[in-house]
Amino acid sequence: GGPHTAFPAAINLGASWNPALVREVAAAIADEAKDAGKNMVLGPCVNIARHPFGGRNFESFGEDPLLNASLGEEYVRGVQGQGVLASVKHFAVNDQEIERDTIDTIVSRRALFELHLPAFQAAVDAGCGSVMSSYNKVNGHWASENHELLTNILKKRWGFRGFVVSDWESLHDTVRAANAGMDLEMPYGRFFGPKLETAIAEGKVSSSLLNDKVRRILSSALSVGILDAPEPKAGPITEHRDLARRAAAESLVLLKNEGATLPLDKPKILAVVGPNALSMPTGGGGSSKVVALRDSEPLKALTEALPFTRILFEPGAPLAGEFPELEPRFFKPSLGAASSGLRAEYFDNAELAGPASRTSIEASPRYTPTKQELRENFSVRWSGFVHLEAAGTYRFSTLSDDGLRLFIDGKPVIDHWAGHSAAGDEAEVKVKNPGWKSFRLEYAQGSGGAVLRLGWEMPGEPLLKAAVKAALAAAREKEPVLVFAGLGQDAESEGRDLPAYRFPSRQLSLIRAVAAVNPRTVVVLNSGNPLPLEGWIRQVPAVVMAWYPGQEGGFALADMLTGRMNPSGKLPVSFLKRWEDSSVLGNYPGKDGKVTYEEGVFVGYRHLDAKKIAPTFPFGHGLSYTHFSLADLRIKVDQASRDQPFVSLSFRIKNEGNRAGAEVPQVYVGEASPSLPRPPRELRAFTRVQLDPGQETTVTLALDAKAFAYFNETSDDWRINPGSFEIAVGTSSRNLLLSDTIVLR
Repeated sequence: GGPHTAFPAAINLGASWNPALVREVAAAIADEAKDAGKNMVLGPCVNIARHPFGGRNFESFGEDPLLNASLGEEYVRGVQGQGVLASVKHFAVNDQEIERDTIDTIVSRRALFELHLPAFQAAVDAGCGSVMSSYNKVNGHWASENHELLTNILKKRWGFRGFVVSDWESLHDTVRAANAGMDLEMPYGRFFGPKLETAIAEGKVSSSLLNDKVRRILSSALSVGILDAPEPKAGPITEHRDLARRAAAESLVLLKNEGATLPLDKPKILAVVGPNALSMPTGGGGSSKVVALRDSEPLKALTEALPFTRILFEPGAPLAGEFPELEPRFFKPSLGAASSGLRAEYFDNAELAGPASRTSIEASPRYTPTKQELRENFSVRWSGFVHLEAAGTYRFSTLSDDGLRLFIDGKPVIDHWAGHSAAGDEAEVKVKNPGWKSFRLEYAQGSGGAVLRLGWEMPGEPLLKAAVKAALAAAREKEPVLVFAGLGQDAESEGRDLPAYRFPSRQLSLIRAVAAVNPRTVVVLNSGNPLPLEGWIRQVPAVVMAWYPGQEGGFALADMLTGRMNPSGKLPVSFLKRWEDSSVLGNYPGKDGKVTYEEGVFVGYRHLDAKKIAPTFPFGHGLSYTHFSLADLRIKVDQASRDQPFVSLSFRIKNEGNRAGAEVPQVYVGEASPSLPRPPRELRAFTRVQLDPGQETTVTLALDAKAFAYFNETSDDWRINPGSFEIAVGTSSRNLLLSDTIVLR
C-alpha cells in the first residue's frame, strides 16, 4: 500500500522490554490501518528466535517466551482497543524460512508448552480475535490442518473463542483443514469455496462445524465493534512521528562503552563512515515491509544535532547487492564492436528455453520494474565482453529476485538460480592478465517481485582508503569516528534465511582498518538477528545495536549518540561468539524434509547457561550513561504449597549517576535439584524503572505457580517439584546482583 509510519521492527520493541510502549505502538498501527481502509492487523508475530539465521526473526520479540508473551499480549490489546482485529501468528513453531512451505517440525510436547506456545496463549488470554496458522508441518501434520494444535490445544484447552485464519495459500485439503479447526481460508476460496460445499453435502464436514466457524468470525468482529462501525475507507494517514522516534530511542542497546566514549562531547570534527549512515534500513523485507513516510537518515540527523561540528562522511564499504553499478563503457557486445553494451536475449519462459522472443543491445544488465512494468514468467540472457582493466581482485555483487547466474571468462562466478525473494550475492574474481573477458549473465523471473542489479568494486579498495583517511583526520584531533555497519535494506526477509553466521566481510575490513587508526571508534549496527562480533569487538571502545529502528531511527540514534537521550534498551536475544555455540547446531535447517528440535527447552540463554558457554553479550544486557544499584532483596512466600505457590519479592533500585535514565531489573528462577533437565535459570518477571539522578524506589513483583513449574509430558500438565528454588535479580541473564532461596513443600 501507500506510505505509512514505519515504526521500529518488532525485534526493536523486544529490545525496549516495555509492554506499555508496545501497546501504544500497536494502537497507532491500528489507527493507520483504519486510515488505510483496513479493519484487521496481521500481528503480532510471536515465534521464538530459535537461531540467528531466521529471515523473519526481526518480526518477533526475541528468544524468551515470557518476554514474547508480555509484549505480544499488549500488542493485541493495543490493536483491538482501536476497534481493529489482531491476528497472532504463526501458529506454530514457524522458526525458519528455509523450506517453510514443506518442512516438518518435530518438537516435544514439553518444548511446545514451555517455549513455543506461551506467547500464543497470552494473546488468547488478552482476547485476540484471530490466530494465524503457519505453513510448516508440526509433528507430521500441516499446521493448517493440525487438529491437536487448532482444536485440542487452542480451542479446547485454552478456550479460544475467536477464529483461525490460514497463512496465505497454506491449505492442502478441504476436509482435513475444516475438521482440524481451520475457520477462514486466505486469500482465495480454493479449498473453502465450492469444495467445502461439496464436503458438507457429502457429510464429510458437519453443518454444525460450519456454523461454529461462522459464529467465531462474526463474534470476533462484534467483539471489537467492526460490525457496528461504518466500513473503514482509505483516507489521509495520521502520522505518528513522535511515537516512532520514542519507540526507536527505547530500543537502542548500548552494548559497550569503555572510557565513556559515548555520549559525544560536542566534537570539533566527527568522521562518519559506513553505507547505512546515509540511509539506515527501517525494517526487513517481505510482507511486513512498510513504505515509510520518510527515510531514516542518521547523517542528516547528526548534522542537525551537531551544528558546530565538522562532519566528514565516506561510505567506506558497499552493502551486499549495493556495489556501484558497472558503467556501459565497460561492456561490449562483441570484441570488434565499436559501441558499448551487451546483447540481450529475452525468452517467454523462466528456463531460457527455445528461441528468444526478442533480442536487443542494452547498455548494461539491469531490471528494476515499476509495479506497472512488472512481468512474470520470463528469462533473459545478457552476453558480450567486460573490460577488467587492471590486475587484482574484483568484487562483484548482485541483487536478484528470482534466479541469477553470472559467468566471467567462461567461469561461473555467482549461481543463485533457484527461485528466491530479493537477495544479495557477492563473489571475487582475481585477474592476473587485464583486458576484455567474456561475460554472460542469466536472469529468470517467476512470479511476484522482481529485481536485478549488478555492481562491482575494482581493485585497490578506494572506498576503504577514503574512510580510513577520514577516520585518521578525526584521530589527529583526538575525536571519534562513527562506523555504521551491519545489514542493509531487505538483507533479512520473509522467504529466506541468512546464509551463514558471519559478519559482512567488507564491513569487517572497514571496522578493523578504521579502528587501527582511531582508538575512539564507535560502531553502530543494523540487523534483525544477532551478529558475530568476535572479529573486531576488542578493537573498539563503543558499540550500539540499533536493529531496524524505523523511519525515525536516525533521529533517535542522533539523540542517543549526543546524550540528549539516555539508552535503556536490553538484548532480547543472546549474541553468540560463534555458530558452534548454538543449541540448534546440527538441527538446522533440517534433513530430508524434517527439522528436529532436539534442543528441547534449551534455546538461547537457557542453553548457554546450562553448558556454561560465554556469549559475546548475554540476553538482557544493555548499558546506560548512568549507573544503577540494586539492594535489599526481600522475598515473601505467601503460599508455600507447591500446588498453588504465590511468591512476592521486593528490592530497592537507585540511580547512582548524574543523568536521568531507565533500568530493567530482571527476575530469574531456577530449581536447585530438578527431577529432569531444566535450565539453570529462566526469566520469570521484569519491569522498566525510570529514575532521576539520585532517585531511589522500591520495586515489588509477584511470581505465580508458572514461575516454578515445568510441563510434565506424562500428566500432560504443569508440575512443580517440592524443594529449593533460587530467585535472582539482575540487569541481564549473566549479571545477577541479588539472590535468595525459597523452599516449596
